[in-house]
Amino acid sequence: MKTTCAAILGLLFAIAPFAPAQEEEPTPKLSLRASDSDVAAEPSVSVSTDRSTDYPKPGTPLATPRPKASPTPATKTTPAPRATATPRPAPAAPAATPRPAPAGKPEAIVRELENRWLAAIKAQDTATVDALVADNYIGVSATGRFMNKAALLAEMKKNKNTYDTTRNSGLTVRVHGDAAVVVGTTRQVGKDATGKAFDNSYRWTDTWAFRNGTWQCVASQSIQVAR
Repeated sequence: MKTTCAAILGLLFAIAPFAPAQEEEPTPKLSLRASDSDVAAEPSVSVSTDRSTDYPKPGTPLATPRPKASPTPATKTTPAPRATATPRPAPAAPAATPRPAPAGKPEAIVRELENRWLAAIKAQDTATVDALVADNYIGVSATGRFMNKAALLAEMKKNKNTYDTTRNSGLTVRVHGDAAVVVGTTRQVGKDATGKAFDNSYRWTDTWAFRNGTWQCVASQSIQVAR
Protein backbone atom coordinates (compact mmCIF):
# COMPACT_ATOMS: atom_id res chain seq x y z
CA MET A 1 0.00 0.00 0.00
CA LYS A 2 2.75 2.43 0.87
CA THR A 3 4.52 1.45 -2.28
CA THR A 4 1.44 2.26 -4.33
CA CYS A 5 1.00 5.69 -2.78
CA ALA A 6 4.65 6.47 -3.27
CA ALA A 7 4.35 5.60 -6.96
CA ILE A 8 1.31 7.88 -7.46
CA LEU A 9 3.06 10.77 -5.78
CA GLY A 10 6.13 10.28 -7.89
CA LEU A 11 3.97 10.37 -11.05
CA LEU A 12 2.25 13.58 -10.01
CA PHE A 13 5.55 15.31 -9.42
CA ALA A 14 6.72 14.15 -12.81
CA ILE A 15 3.65 15.58 -14.64
CA ALA A 16 3.44 18.88 -12.75
CA PRO A 17 6.04 20.81 -14.83
CA PHE A 18 4.07 20.23 -18.07
CA ALA A 19 0.65 21.39 -16.84
CA PRO A 20 1.04 25.17 -17.46
CA ALA A 21 2.13 24.55 -21.00
CA GLN A 22 -1.02 22.60 -21.80
CA GLU A 23 -3.28 25.29 -20.36
CA GLU A 24 -1.95 27.92 -22.84
CA GLU A 25 -3.80 28.06 -26.20
CA PRO A 26 -1.58 26.69 -28.85
CA THR A 27 -0.57 29.10 -31.71
CA PRO A 28 -1.70 27.78 -35.10
CA LYS A 29 1.01 27.09 -37.57
CA LEU A 30 0.77 28.59 -41.09
CA SER A 31 0.59 26.10 -43.86
CA LEU A 32 1.68 27.00 -47.37
CA ARG A 33 -0.52 24.29 -48.83
CA ALA A 34 -4.19 24.87 -49.34
CA SER A 35 -6.58 22.46 -47.85
CA ASP A 36 -8.57 20.15 -50.04
CA SER A 37 -11.73 22.17 -49.44
CA ASP A 38 -9.99 25.39 -50.46
CA VAL A 39 -8.68 23.78 -53.58
CA ALA A 40 -12.14 22.59 -54.47
CA ALA A 41 -13.69 26.04 -53.85
CA GLU A 42 -11.21 28.03 -55.97
CA PRO A 43 -11.29 27.61 -59.78
CA SER A 44 -8.20 26.18 -61.27
CA VAL A 45 -6.44 28.01 -64.11
CA SER A 46 -4.26 25.99 -66.40
CA VAL A 47 -1.56 27.77 -68.38
CA SER A 48 -0.18 26.00 -71.35
CA THR A 49 3.52 26.24 -71.64
CA ASP A 50 3.59 24.81 -75.16
CA ARG A 51 4.93 27.18 -77.80
CA SER A 52 2.54 27.85 -80.59
CA THR A 53 3.75 27.18 -84.07
CA ASP A 54 2.33 30.59 -85.12
CA TYR A 55 5.09 32.46 -83.27
CA PRO A 56 8.35 32.95 -85.12
CA LYS A 57 11.47 31.31 -83.88
CA PRO A 58 13.88 33.37 -81.83
CA GLY A 59 16.17 35.42 -84.02
CA THR A 60 13.76 35.54 -86.97
CA PRO A 61 13.06 39.16 -88.09
CA LEU A 62 9.44 40.11 -87.93
CA ALA A 63 7.79 40.89 -91.28
CA THR A 64 6.62 44.46 -91.63
CA PRO A 65 2.88 44.39 -92.37
CA ARG A 66 2.00 45.95 -95.70
CA PRO A 67 -0.51 48.77 -95.62
CA LYS A 68 -3.82 47.86 -97.13
CA ALA A 69 -4.58 49.67 -100.33
CA SER A 70 -7.45 52.05 -99.93
CA PRO A 71 -10.25 51.32 -102.40
CA THR A 72 -10.20 53.65 -105.39
CA PRO A 73 -13.56 55.34 -105.82
CA ALA A 74 -15.29 54.09 -108.91
CA THR A 75 -15.49 56.66 -111.66
CA LYS A 76 -18.70 56.93 -113.57
CA THR A 77 -18.29 56.40 -117.27
CA THR A 78 -20.32 58.79 -119.31
CA PRO A 79 -21.89 56.79 -122.15
CA ALA A 80 -21.08 58.10 -125.58
CA PRO A 81 -24.09 59.57 -127.38
CA ARG A 82 -25.64 57.23 -129.84
CA ALA A 83 -25.19 58.14 -133.40
CA THR A 84 -28.50 58.98 -134.95
CA ALA A 85 -28.96 58.02 -138.51
CA THR A 86 -29.93 60.95 -140.74
CA PRO A 87 -33.17 59.99 -142.51
CA ARG A 88 -32.76 59.95 -146.23
CA PRO A 89 -35.46 61.55 -148.33
CA ALA A 90 -37.68 59.05 -150.09
CA PRO A 91 -36.89 58.87 -153.79
CA ALA A 92 -39.46 60.61 -155.91
CA ALA A 93 -41.62 58.46 -158.10
CA PRO A 94 -40.13 58.37 -161.57
CA ALA A 95 -42.13 60.40 -164.04
CA ALA A 96 -43.15 58.92 -167.32
CA THR A 97 -40.47 59.66 -169.87
CA PRO A 98 -40.36 58.91 -173.55
CA ARG A 99 -37.92 56.49 -175.04
CA PRO A 100 -34.51 58.01 -175.70
CA ALA A 101 -34.76 60.44 -178.57
CA PRO A 102 -33.12 59.19 -181.73
CA ALA A 103 -29.67 60.55 -182.37
CA GLY A 104 -29.18 62.95 -185.21
CA LYS A 105 -30.20 66.39 -186.27
CA PRO A 106 -33.18 68.05 -184.54
CA GLU A 107 -35.27 67.78 -187.74
CA ALA A 108 -34.88 63.99 -187.83
CA ILE A 109 -35.48 63.66 -184.09
CA VAL A 110 -38.75 65.62 -184.15
CA ARG A 111 -39.92 63.73 -187.22
CA GLU A 112 -39.34 60.42 -185.41
CA LEU A 113 -41.26 61.66 -182.35
CA GLU A 114 -44.26 62.54 -184.56
CA ASN A 115 -44.31 58.96 -185.85
CA ARG A 116 -44.14 57.59 -182.27
CA TRP A 117 -47.13 59.73 -181.33
CA LEU A 118 -49.22 58.37 -184.20
CA ALA A 119 -48.21 54.76 -183.36
CA ALA A 120 -49.28 55.36 -179.73
CA ILE A 121 -52.74 56.54 -180.89
CA LYS A 122 -53.20 53.30 -182.87
CA ALA A 123 -52.10 51.19 -179.88
CA GLN A 124 -54.05 53.39 -177.44
CA ASP A 125 -50.80 53.85 -175.48
CA THR A 126 -51.56 56.87 -173.30
CA ALA A 127 -48.28 56.55 -171.37
CA THR A 128 -46.21 57.34 -174.45
CA VAL A 129 -48.39 60.33 -175.36
CA ASP A 130 -48.17 61.56 -171.74
CA ALA A 131 -44.37 61.61 -172.03
CA LEU A 132 -44.32 63.27 -175.47
CA VAL A 133 -46.68 66.12 -174.50
CA ALA A 134 -45.56 68.92 -172.16
CA ASP A 135 -47.51 69.62 -168.98
CA ASN A 136 -48.39 73.13 -170.20
CA TYR A 137 -49.59 71.86 -173.58
CA ILE A 138 -52.44 73.72 -175.36
CA GLY A 139 -54.20 72.71 -178.58
CA VAL A 140 -57.26 72.88 -180.79
CA SER A 141 -58.93 69.65 -181.95
CA ALA A 142 -60.26 68.88 -185.44
CA THR A 143 -63.76 69.76 -184.19
CA GLY A 144 -62.56 73.15 -182.92
CA ARG A 145 -62.43 72.14 -179.27
CA PHE A 146 -59.81 73.72 -177.02
CA MET A 147 -57.73 71.08 -175.19
CA ASN A 148 -55.01 71.00 -172.55
CA LYS A 149 -52.91 67.95 -171.70
CA ALA A 150 -55.45 66.43 -169.31
CA ALA A 151 -58.28 66.81 -171.84
CA LEU A 152 -56.12 65.35 -174.61
CA LEU A 153 -55.33 62.23 -172.56
CA ALA A 154 -58.96 61.88 -171.42
CA GLU A 155 -60.17 62.05 -175.04
CA MET A 156 -57.68 59.38 -176.02
CA LYS A 157 -58.88 57.05 -173.22
CA LYS A 158 -62.50 57.42 -174.36
CA ASN A 159 -61.64 56.64 -177.97
CA LYS A 160 -63.18 53.27 -178.98
CA ASN A 161 -62.04 53.35 -182.59
CA THR A 162 -60.13 50.42 -184.03
CA TYR A 163 -57.38 51.46 -186.41
CA ASP A 164 -56.28 49.34 -189.34
CA THR A 165 -53.89 51.90 -190.83
CA THR A 166 -52.32 55.11 -189.50
CA ARG A 167 -49.76 57.02 -191.53
CA ASN A 168 -48.10 60.43 -191.57
CA SER A 169 -47.14 62.11 -194.80
CA GLY A 170 -45.75 65.39 -196.09
CA LEU A 171 -43.97 66.23 -192.85
CA THR A 172 -42.16 69.57 -192.94
CA VAL A 173 -39.94 70.49 -190.00
CA ARG A 174 -38.55 73.93 -189.20
CA VAL A 175 -36.13 74.24 -186.26
CA HIS A 176 -35.62 77.58 -184.48
CA GLY A 177 -33.02 77.05 -181.75
CA ASP A 178 -34.78 75.08 -179.00
CA ALA A 179 -38.11 75.14 -180.84
CA ALA A 180 -39.40 73.25 -183.86
CA VAL A 181 -42.57 73.62 -185.92
CA VAL A 182 -43.93 70.62 -187.82
CA VAL A 183 -46.66 70.65 -190.46
CA GLY A 184 -48.07 67.38 -191.82
CA THR A 185 -50.98 65.22 -192.84
CA THR A 186 -52.29 62.06 -191.12
CA ARG A 187 -54.51 59.37 -192.58
CA GLN A 188 -56.44 56.98 -190.29
CA VAL A 189 -58.36 53.94 -191.58
CA GLY A 190 -60.46 51.66 -189.34
CA LYS A 191 -63.85 51.15 -187.64
CA ASP A 192 -65.62 53.16 -184.96
CA ALA A 193 -67.30 51.81 -181.79
CA THR A 194 -70.44 50.78 -183.78
CA GLY A 195 -68.37 48.87 -186.33
CA LYS A 196 -68.78 51.50 -189.04
CA ALA A 197 -65.71 51.89 -191.26
CA PHE A 198 -63.99 55.21 -191.60
CA ASP A 199 -61.15 56.71 -193.65
CA ASN A 200 -60.22 60.15 -192.33
CA SER A 201 -57.44 62.61 -193.11
CA TYR A 202 -56.25 65.48 -190.92
CA ARG A 203 -53.90 68.38 -191.47
CA TRP A 204 -52.17 69.68 -188.41
CA THR A 205 -49.40 71.88 -187.00
CA ASP A 206 -47.35 70.89 -183.96
CA THR A 207 -44.88 73.05 -182.00
CA TRP A 208 -42.09 71.34 -180.08
CA ALA A 209 -39.69 72.68 -177.43
CA PHE A 210 -36.34 71.23 -176.33
CA ARG A 211 -36.41 70.94 -172.50
CA ASN A 212 -34.16 69.07 -170.07
CA GLY A 213 -32.43 67.18 -172.86
CA THR A 214 -35.58 66.07 -174.69
CA TRP A 215 -38.20 67.38 -177.11
CA GLN A 216 -41.84 67.80 -176.05
CA CYS A 217 -44.91 69.07 -177.91
CA VAL A 218 -46.17 72.32 -176.36
CA ALA A 219 -48.94 73.26 -178.83
CA SER A 220 -50.94 71.81 -181.75
CA GLN A 221 -53.85 72.54 -184.08
CA SER A 222 -55.72 70.10 -186.34
CA ILE A 223 -58.46 70.18 -189.01
CA GLN A 224 -60.15 67.38 -190.94
CA VAL A 225 -59.71 67.55 -194.69
CA ALA A 226 -61.55 65.78 -197.52
CA ARG A 227 -59.73 63.19 -199.51
